[in-house]
Amino acid sequence: MKPQLDRLSARHWIFPLNRPKRTYQFSIVQAALLKNTLVALPTGLGKTFIAGVVMLNYWRWFPTGKIIFLCPTKPLVAQQIVACHNTCGIPGSDATEMHGEILKVKRAHLWEQKRVFYMTPQTLKNDLTAEIMDLRDIVLMVIVPDEAHKATGAHAYTTTVRDITEKNPACRILALTATPSSDKDKIQPIIDALRIGHIEIRNETSLDISPYIKRKEKREIVIRFPPHLASLRDSLANIMLSMLKLLRNGEIPGSLDPLHVRPFTIQSALGNMKNQPGSAAWTCRILNDLHSLATAMNRLEGFGAYKHQRTLPAYTKTPDYKKLLQDFTNEKKRGTLVHPKMQKLRELLLDYFGAPVAGSSSATQKAIVFVSLRSCVDEIVEYLTGEEPTIRPARFVGQGTDNKGGKGILISQQLIQQFQSSNVNVLISTSIGEEGLDIGEVDLIICYETPSSPIRGLQRAGRTGRQRDGQLILLMTENREEGNWTKAQEKYEQVQSAIQSAHYKLHQDPLQLLPPDMTCIERIVECEPYVREVTNRRKRRCEYRDDGYDLETRRPKTGRSSSDADRKVSRSAR
Repeated sequence: MKPQLDRLSARHWIFPLNRPKRTYQFSIVQAALLKNTLVALPTGLGKTFIAGVVMLNYWRWFPTGKIIFLCPTKPLVAQQIVACHNTCGIPGSDATEMHGEILKVKRAHLWEQKRVFYMTPQTLKNDLTAEIMDLRDIVLMVIVPDEAHKATGAHAYTTTVRDITEKNPACRILALTATPSSDKDKIQPIIDALRIGHIEIRNETSLDISPYIKRKEKREIVIRFPPHLASLRDSLANIMLSMLKLLRNGEIPGSLDPLHVRPFTIQSALGNMKNQPGSAAWTCRILNDLHSLATAMNRLEGFGAYKHQRTLPAYTKTPDYKKLLQDFTNEKKRGTLVHPKMQKLRELLLDYFGAPVAGSSSATQKAIVFVSLRSCVDEIVEYLTGEEPTIRPARFVGQGTDNKGGKGILISQQLIQQFQSSNVNVLISTSIGEEGLDIGEVDLIICYETPSSPIRGLQRAGRTGRQRDGQLILLMTENREEGNWTKAQEKYEQVQSAIQSAHYKLHQDPLQLLPPDMTCIERIVECEPYVREVTNRRKRRCEYRDDGYDLETRRPKTGRSSSDADRKVSRSAR
């Protein structure tokens, strides 16, 4: 490590009192200052504040050192830098945002000028590869809330930590998450990858956080599958069954019931087959076709086929398959492909906004609907738009491609502001809404499909019940998603129990640069907010980039485009 310790400053550490003191935050910070620490804390309990306090003290102790705050997405980068510098006491002028849209030359200049960097892990990896920064300058690296569980395998988190700690073993690591993993056997690789020497874990029953936990009312609603959709499902299952019978060597583990074979299981089997020399080509073809049909089954049972049928590829010319496609076409013409979940969702939202909850009014009530499929987000927004102004929905998705292959738009701070000001009162969100973004107080969370992953379940549930009591509603397709939430809770409890029993091997840090007898000074600190620099190029991109959705409401545009109108006016003028 190149930066020198300011030994006078290191005689004490500062805990800001700009907000009411919480004992669990104090004890976690105290431990994280001295060891690489993994913090597992339920969503909404101030992990960002903990990170900010640790950053403040390392910023004081190492006057020339660099601090890195890693975020998985650019919207989260933009939000975390503002949140930290509103509370932690580090001057906003010492900080900067770093991501791929900033030219490498400009990033190299920022590495020389600034001391605190909020960036995506891929950008850090690229800058390390390009050698435009000296990794020996890094004194602290923070992995953003709810993201530490991704630090495994070849993920950018893992490779950057390895590269930095190999040449700079004194760099301190602080990793924060709601739960480290969905599997207790995967925690040790995370500890090894991040060189964790201490674990701070809390759950909803921990005595020191229980005063800050609000009640969440959970409801499980089982949706019965209607007969006309069940007929399509059974026809699809029969086609899948005839193909499953051809697999006689245990290529797919577990049950071969077509109603319970998941696309991920088939994809894993296909990967194993491709890695084995001499694998039969016809077996791989069957697995490929089964994967497509299992995806269609998952779409039909869990989400419906209201608008999109792209998950039903014409993989064969068999009469049964042709009949199935024709049946889908007929149901679509009748308008009966709407999943009963969609109808129940509309009913729940109308009831919710029609009856204000305690502590709020109908004007301030907000809800988030979580759904994993991007195409289903668009369908739900379209379906609910007819209920305005009671329901004012907007799509909340990350960067990617739309259904036509066009480039999607980044999550904008403007949409979050629209939601916080209640101009939009329902966000239809993919997993991007789970990943630590500060969306504001939300009274109702609806899971359109019930996750079996404890990480996803905790992150979704953590969006409500922060400042006041909240509601969590789980929609479950009968005989398919029932029991998913129970499985997720059981996995979560197993992980918590495994960590608390201390069965994991922690990293022993041979370098201790800080005196262990530091005293704490608790005081109010002066906060200098971060002021974002918006270039003309970036401003034009944000204002005029068109992805087919209204910039203000994030709902699909209807009618003639402005370009069409402009051309008509131009022709009439001529």
